[in-house]
Amino acid sequence: MKSNLPKTIQLTHNGNAFFVTVDDRIELWSTPELHSRALTSDDFATVVYDSLMRPIDYPPVASGVVPGDIVAIVIDSELPCPDGALKGVLRALSGLELSRIDVVISESANEDTRAAIRRSLPSDVELTIHSGKSRDDLRYLAANEAADPIYLNRRIVDADLVIPVFAARQTDPLTTSSGFCPVFPSLADYRSQGRARINATEITTSTNGRRGAGDDEASRVGWLLGLQWMVSVDVTADGKPGAVCVGTSDTLAARSLKSQSEIELPAAADVVIATVEGGPQQHSLVNLLRAALVARGHASIDASIVLITDLDELGSLDEFAGESYDEDDSDDSEFIEDGEREPNQAPVKEEVILSPIDYARQMLSILINDMDSSRRYLLLANCSEEDAEAFGFGSLKDANTLSRLIDGHESCIVIRHSQLVSPRV
Repeated sequence: MKSNLPKTIQLTHNGNAFFVTVDDRIELWSTPELHSRALTSDDFATVVYDSLMRPIDYPPVASGVVPGDIVAIVIDSELPCPDGALKGVLRALSGLELSRIDVVISESANEDTRAAIRRSLPSDVELTIHSGKSRDDLRYLAANEAADPIYLNRRIVDADLVIPVFAARQTDPLTTSSGFCPVFPSLADYRSQGRARINATEITTSTNGRRGAGDDEASRVGWLLGLQWMVSVDVTADGKPGAVCVGTSDTLAARSLKSQSEIELPAAADVVIATVEGGPQQHSLVNLLRAALVARGHASIDASIVLITDLDELGSLDEFAGESYDEDDSDDSEFIEDGEREPNQAPVKEEVILSPIDYARQMLSILINDMDSSRRYLLLANCSEEDAEAFGFGSLKDANTLSRLIDGHESCIVIRHSQLVSPRV
């Protein structure tokens, strides 16, 4: 929506607010997150509970279980105030005579998130940290259309009801899937995670938030699990939980599209500012790539894109720590189901899957140096100016430099907490 605020932009770097003043003639815009109302932890728990009692297109969550059932609660590792969300879900499940409740989060969850969840758990509820490499943590679910096996965390596959609670980023810009991202691919095996990652071609060809086979694979996983009570949480510009909506994937996707269609934004801006905000572990190369992909959706073909993060190093593109997998490993008996391989089948050659950080580093370099060479990518971070420029970024020194940059153009869009924002449709 068009900003009626003074021509002053409030941003955050190193946990401190700073202000950028721009000329009155500049068309200054912001995404809706800047105007959303944040919820306190107690209010958040109440709103989550109320939403599970009154989903948009389904009966209350209690109708999805019978006494003795197992329920798995999936908490998005990027979700703000996860303890508040968990309290709301547990309240909605109280008194249902369940045999077990499990809480599952991905291995990317930082220590603050893990600690907050543990503090909120009753003694009879267990927290599982997913590992995509641990065969003991995985269970075969199905095969995709290419006959690739899909493995998910066993707590999820074994559950009678799965309730995902996630930041309302209907499409994660780093994966080929949408809608079920809190479960797939983040809680799948590493091979499935590798298949779901975007590549350079998909950045330019993906449209309307759907990305072909990867999206179909995520949808297949969702329907096989029966994900009907999905808890979608809007995130405000201050990184706090906002509005909560519970419904099916189709309902939530329709809501997201309707919300985007009501936003009055220019087709493309001359300057796009995208910030990564939150605790120290939010400031990663993975989230910096998310910010870049979200920002480019609002940028003109020759725009300046400003990325703001607290990262103190970008690393070298000459080295990576890929994970190697040999499918002929003798320890594959539990990982590979009967019938997936003939007894005398030749070993499948070893494959190397980049770690998330190395994947993000390579994709970010391809984006800013090759694919988006007509756009100018600038970085305000804690790494040295030499490191930023060696990577391909222009370097910003302070608020005054940013102010002069904006004043040299006609329009500017600000996207705060861009790592939690859906790419523009």
